[in-house]
Amino acid sequence: MVEDIQMPNGDFLKNYPDVTRMEVITNDGREFVRYGCSTVQVSLEDDGRTIKVFLYNMFQTGTEGK
Repeated sequence: MVEDIQMPNGDFLKNYPDVTRMEVITNDGREFVRYGCSTVQVSLEDDGRTIKVFLYNMFQTGTEGK
């Protein structure tokens, strides 16, 4: 899925199909790194107070070798 989605409750799901690496950086440096992502989705929820990141690995989506 590559379309962005506006949910009925106001939440918004943004797709980043070209992203292949995800990093979370804090004051202590890199806390989380994931390589090999084939699609990343970011959802803003709770009136913009919550951010969720969904990582999909190419081996989990059946797109290996493509």
